[in-house]
Amino acid sequence: MKFGLYSSIANPPRGEHLDRCIDEAIAEAQLAEASGFDSCFFGEHHQDRDGFLPSPLIVATAVAARTTRLRVGTSVILLPLHHPVRVAEDVITLDLVSRGRVVLGVGIGYQPADFRA
Repeated sequence: MKFGLYSSIANPPRGEHLDRCIDEAIAEAQLAEASGFDSCFFGEHHQDRDGFLPSPLIVATAVAARTTRLRVGTSVILLPLHHPVRVAEDVITLDLVSRGRVVLGVGIGYQPADFRA
């Protein structure tokens, strides 16, 4: 059995301290690795009242740089909001940087706020 950690990086009520939340998510991932967890995943949301993370691949890159064996992934990238070639190139680059530790999850999304311009 394998165990993973999911971090939504929510910061109610308005995302005022998103930098602190990201630092905490990175520290949680390091602790998860030290505790024997196998993976850490980050989701994508936009324009959310709770300050949800808009760029999961960037945070996954930071986690990969600060860990040695923890797999990093997305749960999920909202593919309709991105050019698929750009996503593929970014994920491949992260996979190379992390030495093969990336797990890609994509989805279509469900929150209207994610699709507002």
